[in-house]
Amino acid sequence: MQATGRTPRESFAIDDAVTYLNSASLGPRLRAVDAAGHAAVARMAEPWHIRSADWFADARALRALFASLIGAPADCVALVPSVSYGIAVAARNVPVAAGDNIVVIDQEYPSNYYSWQRLARERALSLSAMIRLVLTEYVRSKK
Repeated sequence: MQATGRTPRESFAIDDAVTYLNSASLGPRLRAVDAAGHAAVARMAEPWHIRSADWFADARALRALFASLIGAPADCVALVPSVSYGIAVAARNVPVAAGDNIVVIDQEYPSNYYSWQRLARERALSLSAMIRLVLTEYVRSKK
C-alpha cells in the first residue's frame, strides 16, 4: 500500500460524525478501493480495449502484493469470489480424521458454520460452538 499522508480514518470515506462498527457483513471501503473499482468499471465500459492477458494481470498483481504483505510466495495465495466460497474450499481440504472436533464461534455467520457442519456430518466429526466469552478466556489462559 502506498503512503498517502492520510490518517487511517482519512483513508476511508466516512463522515467524521459516523462511528461504524458493523464491518463483519458490510464494511466501509478504503478510498483506494473505491478508486480501483471505478477504474475497473470505466475499463469495462470499453471492452474493445481489453485483451485476453488483461483478465489475469490484475489478479497476478494482487496475489503478489498480498503475498509480500504476509511473507509468502504468490503461488500460495488464492483469490476467491467470497469468504463463504473460501471457507467451503478450506473445509473441503483440511486434513481431518474420524472423531476430530471442529470448534466454531457460537452465532457465527451462517455461511461459515454450514461448511463446517457439512464437513462434520460427512466425515463423522463432532462440531462444537464456543461462546465468544469462553473462547476469549481460554485464549487468555494460554498466554
